[in-house]
Amino acid sequence: LKNPEGSRARGPPPHLSLPEAPKSPRYKRPRSESPALSSMTGASWASGGESADGLGAISPINYEWHERCFAGVLAAELCVEVLYVMLLYHGARRSIQEVFAAYQVLPLESLWLLFWIQFFCEISYLKVYFCIGFTAVVKHKPRIYAWFGNVAFAGIIVQVLFSYMNKVNLLVFAFRLFSYVYARFMRGMLKQLFLIRSEAMSV
Repeated sequence: LKNPEGSRARGPPPHLSLPEAPKSPRYKRPRSESPALSSMTGASWASGGESADGLGAISPINYEWHERCFAGVLAAELCVEVLYVMLLYHGARRSIQEVFAAYQVLPLESLWLLFWIQFFCEISYLKVYFCIGFTAVVKHKPRIYAWFGNVAFAGIIVQVLFSYMNKVNLLVFAFRLFSYVYARFMRGMLKQLFLIRSEAMSV
């Protein structure tokens, strides 16, 4: 039946039973998906798996893949940083002799004091750096990724400022820069997933 305003209505007999509409296919969470993302998974696929800007580029599967890549980058960087610290320790005497021969402004005792201060600051920084990085992978919190990005950015600046004590390791610098950019990207993905979840819950 067509109503006067243009809408249409259907008037079936009282005892007519209509078949139920087919259910939409539900997304089955893979076994590897972490429980912390299970709530975001249903919300994301309830909205069609689209991102906050409607481009369909953000989904829990994409996030998990990038999360594994980020953890792999951190593991590789940890190996490189350990190798860098070992080379820094074993080449300390030669580096200090080169600095003393080139400038001759400070005595050797002062140069050794500066080296040990830098060395222990480097060890302390690496502990904070990797603890926050792996915590961000486990906890799935945008705030922790933001903290890691700030720590990585500070490490990039310090790596440049202390270049007069030793030759700058370009591989370490590249890893820290890449981790900083990747952490900001992961933080953006998490914020979009949480936004999709909140929009799905408000519908």
